Amino acid sequence: NEDLAPVNKAADQFLKRCHVAGKAVQNICRKDQQAIYLALRNAQYLVDLITEDDIIEDGILKNYDAVYFAGEWVREKAVAEFEEVVKGGGVLSVSTGLGVYNEYGERSAALLNLLGVSAEPARRDLFHYKPLLELPLAEPIGRIESGWGELGAIAFRQDLIVAGGDVEVLGKWADNGAAAVCRRKLGK
Repeated sequence: NEDLAPVNKAADQFLKRCHVAGKAVQNICRKDQQAIYLALRNAQYLVDLITEDDIIEDGILKNYDAVYFAGEWVREKAVAEFEEVVKGGGVLSVSTGLGVYNEYGERSAALLNLLGVSAEPARRDLFHYKPLLELPLAEPIGRIESGWGELGAIAFRQDLIVAGGDVEVLGKWADNGAAAVCRRKLGK
């Protein structure tokens, strides 16, 4: 897809130091999913991995209080199910990628509309990372200033544009002041 922002290979500290046979595949969203899973499990939460088919065909989300989503692609029918969870009192947490493409690789605003934001094209500076190899070499792609302190963002960055008055900006990019972390209250 020509809309996909290319990874800056020259900025990838790991790729500078090693030979990668063939084309490196960018999988930052998958790594974010793994990190979310491990963080929740280590915090002693019960975690299920569910697919979009589980969501759309089986209506499984009604059994959950919280949904965590990371990725650039999401089926638009799943977004409608996310909205039902949120309006019913559940929590939807979305990161890395914000579901800006539908299942056909076309730009889609469905999830962004639910979140109450629009997003600038993503910027990336790593193809992949392993916590003990590449992560220690990674330089932040940006810094987020917030009420809880300053955070370094690794590998993936999207500047957000708040679309409605019901969206609260919790963190901004230090270099340009664009929204980086937002919260929207919707329904219950």
